[in-house]
Amino acid sequence: MIPVKPDENSNFFFMNSKTQTSRSKTMPHPHFHPNFEIYFITEGTVTYFIEDRKYSVRSGDIVLIPDGVIHRTEYEDGTCSRLLINCSPRYIPTSVRAEISSYLYLYRNPNVANEVLKIFEKIEKEYNSPDPLSESIIVLYIHMLFYILKRHRSGCEEIENNTNYMSEAVEYLKKNFTRKVTLSETAKYFSMSPEHFSRSFKKENGVGFNKYVNLLRLQRAEELLRTTEHSISEIAEQCGFDDSNYFSLKFKELYGVPPKSLRKSYLSAE
Repeated sequence: MIPVKPDENSNFFFMNSKTQTSRSKTMPHPHFHPNFEIYFITEGTVTYFIEDRKYSVRSGDIVLIPDGVIHRTEYEDGTCSRLLINCSPRYIPTSVRAEISSYLYLYRNPNVANEVLKIFEKIEKEYNSPDPLSESIIVLYIHMLFYILKRHRSGCEEIENNTNYMSEAVEYLKKNFTRKVTLSETAKYFSMSPEHFSRSFKKENGVGFNKYVNLLRLQRAEELLRTTEHSISEIAEQCGFDDSNYFSLKFKELYGVPPKSLRKSYLSAE
């Protein structure tokens, strides 16, 4: 679940997490954030489902997830330790933003893992013991982090992604979610049975077909609530929902508040 509205005065967050993990601690629901997330895995393994891709992430890997990107994590039994940075795009150097897509979503280069870890540790120290210069220093460290990733991009290991047809399926949904797109229709489009397509989709994307379509619709609805004056029923229809009450119910499940309340929070912040 993402916050009702990001606090513009709290656009940076750091967390050092070390836990005994199990499938019972798996994040069951896909979600997205209003800020950029950077993970550094220091111990153990974890599976990330990000957009249309599935990654088995291990110690030394860096996971980069831009704002608004749907993702979910799935743990195996054992210990998993992660360092997390959640920050607004302004922390990312301008010269890197234009090519950031070439780094996504998993950056694996053992030759820079120790250097990256040291930067995370310096950021953690500034975050936990701040002074008037800490924010500016953190910005510099994050810039250094991205410059290192850029400099050593050619040394990254190739990462296996999903099968082509499943990536194509996600792109198909992104283009068609505003209409009444169905599992049967989509499976037929890719010359598969609905049952096989449904199993493959969930296995590769970490979320069922209908839930993924609803996430796309709700993301778009949040954008329309923020940027237009369309009524709730108009937005529901434009995003592919037949029933505005059902839309409001699903919207509240994801955002924690009804659509009307979210719109009011945006208006009051202007």
